[in-house]
Amino acid sequence: MSYPNYGSLRMLVVDDFDNFRVTVAKLMQSLGVAAVDMAVNGTQAVRACKSRRYDVILCDFSLGQGKNGQQVLEELMQEKLLPKTSLFAFVSAESSRSVVLAANEFEPHGYFTKPINGKALQQRLERMLLQRDALMPALRALDESNHEAAISHLQELIDAGSRYTTACQKLLGQLYIDTENYTLAELLYEGVLEARRVDWAAVGLAKVKQCQGLWDVSTKMLREIILENPLCMMAYDTLIADYERKGDSIGLQQLLQKAVKVSPLSLRRNRELAYVSLKNNDSAVAAGAFRKTVRLGTNSCNDDVEHHLQFGRTAAAMSQEDHDDGRDYLRDALINLESLDRRFELSEDEKLQTGLIESRIYLAQGNTKKAKEVLSQTEGYMGADGRRQEFETELDRVYALFDLGENTRAKQCLNELVRLYEKDQKALEKLDVLLDEPLSEENRAKVKDINREGISFYKNHLYEDAINCFVQARQLFPNHVGIMLNLVQAYTGHIKAFGFSTERMQHCEKVLQAAESRIAMDNPQYERFRQLRDICRSISQGSHRASFE
Repeated sequence: MSYPNYGSLRMLVVDDFDNFRVTVAKLMQSLGVAAVDMAVNGTQAVRACKSRRYDVILCDFSLGQGKNGQQVLEELMQEKLLPKTSLFAFVSAESSRSVVLAANEFEPHGYFTKPINGKALQQRLERMLLQRDALMPALRALDESNHEAAISHLQELIDAGSRYTTACQKLLGQLYIDTENYTLAELLYEGVLEARRVDWAAVGLAKVKQCQGLWDVSTKMLREIILENPLCMMAYDTLIADYERKGDSIGLQQLLQKAVKVSPLSLRRNRELAYVSLKNNDSAVAAGAFRKTVRLGTNSCNDDVEHHLQFGRTAAAMSQEDHDDGRDYLRDALINLESLDRRFELSEDEKLQTGLIESRIYLAQGNTKKAKEVLSQTEGYMGADGRRQEFETELDRVYALFDLGENTRAKQCLNELVRLYEKDQKALEKLDVLLDEPLSEENRAKVKDINREGISFYKNHLYEDAINCFVQARQLFPNHVGIMLNLVQAYTGHIKAFGFSTERMQHCEKVLQAAESRIAMDNPQYERFRQLRDICRSISQGSHRASFE
């Protein structure tokens, strides 16, 4: 069936190759399209959409320098420049899985792979237009935020046996969820799934179960979907809510790591991974995710100076754990920080934070002299106008001082922050990483839960589980002496139960050394520390004697 309304259409063709733009424009004009505009890059495309509304936008994914097609679609949606009645389709030579998954992030109406001839393009475009026109009353209602009218129009089409019933069901299911009509949504998705197994309906039903409070059912369903189709990104995104609900940041990080491995070009998921791994104090994963976020954010409307600063912070922290693997990160982070004032209009505190982070990076690169110079210069600017700095700026100073070995000054600054922000739970959560005992309510509860779980494993002789539990806890709270001693006890329990292991003993001794560097003789746990140290020495000496017998 040929499309009858070309004469009413306005179209935008976005491509950096002249021949393709001209060829498509001529094809559309030959079909009778009323107006065909052209853009050679993403910036022009966004500008065009700000000045007029288009029925159809055909956009290449790769547009040379500047925004790519995904970033164009991202900005159009974020700025509400793409109404429901408009169609957006990619026409691109990019066909790799990562690009296609990234392009689908914002649900375009089509993805046409080049080379594509005129007839094929016309046929696929006509199918999109015919469906749009059939759904037009519902789409207009959605643009007007009239959900009740949209639901009514979609239900009428389904009842009439429309050839576009599937598209109607997808829209209707989400509308039922948005309007909290969970029973109707459940019936719709179950009806679709009875006919055939499709991911969108299966994920939709899992969302309904979440809304109904049936979290265990939803989680099981979503895991099965991912197992059957590891490329179903909407299942990963929906499952995230379960980990957030439980406060399971470790599980959430693991889920996001799997998701970005499948779809590595998603800025949103890399950003989420960066922040959750930062919360988990996993600087290696955080640094990698922030580096990707910064790269993917170039030319994006979601580029943010905070991502760049966090990349620098996590790169500096990562280098303390693995300097060799961190060299490239340090170099990239420093180059990135040095260009910030050209890319963003920085606030005074952001400028100070940049200097403090640069100091840490210079030190990590082995340039102690430069690190001290930058720190001294930055501190000279701090408070010069009598203004107290933002919390993040003062926290960056604490980290820089600790890195440079100025522990007395660092602890003084840290104690002052604790005093100033004693009633600010979010600030305390960030300070907890540096403290012997967490002060924030959330982290104190987390430590209590972790210790309870780990001790339960230990008492039931599940030493491997206890070790894993306390290792994760120590990652979250690296200075917590109680967690260190629990971990040592789990190691010694494992060795006593299953025999001596050089690797286990080395880990155990390393944790003991860390505890010894932080625990004072007047600490209530000092006697326990001393006893565990003696036990470890006894085990180690016994193994040494056995090796000569």
